[in-house]
Amino acid sequence: MKSSFLSLAIIPLVCIAIFSQEVKINSTSLTLYQSNYAIVKQQIEFNASADYTRLVFDKFPKDLVENSFNLLFDGEILEQSIDLKKVDFNTALRNAIGKEVNLIQPQKLSQKGKLVLVGEDEIALNLDDGSSLFVKDLEGYSILINNYPLDYQAKPIAKWILKPRRSGLNSAFLVYHTRGLSWTTKYFIYLDEQNQKLSISAYANLQNFSGMDFTNVRLSIVEGEILTKSAPTYDYRMEKLAATSEFSRSVAETPSFEYYKYDFPQSVSLNDGETKLLKIFSASNVPYKKTFRYTLNTWTQPNTRDNPYILVSFVNSKANNLGFLIPRGQADFYFTSKNDVEFVGQNNIRSSLEGEQVETFVGKATDISIQVISNETRTISENLQEVRMELLIKNFKKSETSCEIEYLENSSFELVNSNIKPKEKQPQRLLFEIPWKPQSSFNFAFTVQIKR
Repeated sequence: MKSSFLSLAIIPLVCIAIFSQEVKINSTSLTLYQSNYAIVKQQIEFNASADYTRLVFDKFPKDLVENSFNLLFDGEILEQSIDLKKVDFNTALRNAIGKEVNLIQPQKLSQKGKLVLVGEDEIALNLDDGSSLFVKDLEGYSILINNYPLDYQAKPIAKWILKPRRSGLNSAFLVYHTRGLSWTTKYFIYLDEQNQKLSISAYANLQNFSGMDFTNVRLSIVEGEILTKSAPTYDYRMEKLAATSEFSRSVAETPSFEYYKYDFPQSVSLNDGETKLLKIFSASNVPYKKTFRYTLNTWTQPNTRDNPYILVSFVNSKANNLGFLIPRGQADFYFTSKNDVEFVGQNNIRSSLEGEQVETFVGKATDISIQVISNETRTISENLQEVRMELLIKNFKKSETSCEIEYLENSSFELVNSNIKPKEKQPQRLLFEIPWKPQSSFNFAFTVQIKR
């Protein structure tokens, strides 16, 4: 009898259990840009096993820029993923169960009640009269939910599978980009007309609408326009530092690549939804000049009557208690007297380096008027036109003053004649300064030839 034997080969299976490790944030650095963009850098710690370690991290702002985060640590990153799933319509509605809603039918009829049930393309309401309303097909319906700020963006979750070089406590550096954080410069400028001196205070106006609080972070802000592939009025919370009588800098700029960076020395907290002012610098006894300017061109219509703009200018120099980068921003101007302060205008200020002149318009002069009496154009040749303009300028002030008349064109032109010598002359710009006696008028005329 022949016997048969069945031989079984037993192959051991090796299973590697990868457990998620708790992540501890030791410190956070935040760099804000002026374009609704920020870089977050965090030093983190976690315990690692000898083989593989799985990390899960969800302490991100809701506007995390996808594929921008990276982890730097002593080991290998075998896998990295980010979950940026949006909350679907039904989930968002389920989160509103118990809320008061208005259901607007396709016929524009509205019914109000409490949302009690949400299904696939169906809802149920308890109406105010005690009855219940079931809707099986929501096509054409609108649902208005009272006092419910809907957020379709789920919080991002990052996951890593790591192979560290050593087990035990490991540290790493996490860097990612986010939107919802930004800064601008806010200026408060006080004009002393009697002494022709101004005082200026500059603040970094920080805004956080990222969906996340930042507590005790190292803060930097960058002045400059970055390229990325990718304002309302708020109550201000101010954090001021001590100032000297004429000049105080809370933070100094340092070159960073082709931009300028400000590193604040103190720890800063910026909660979600918060707007905060942090002082950059202040200066006083800065000499300034106030002039009036009216701008016109070929397209200015005859019989146009207007008032010139009030132009405030000062030189960014050490002699004027300045002499450093003045970042672009928005300025509020105030007129100061012995017993009062009056708001006189608001406008933007462009960035200015040492030695440059800062100038901006703050409003229009009420007691100076300019009327365009005539604007005559004649064609001399195919590529040449002659334009003659005449203005009637009236000074209702009881003091002597002057007004600048600026003429601009997109093409090069030549001045043929004028009854006032130009103060500045450029290929596409002329600037005249018209002096006036108190309560007087002046007829100003000039002719230019424009190359088309």
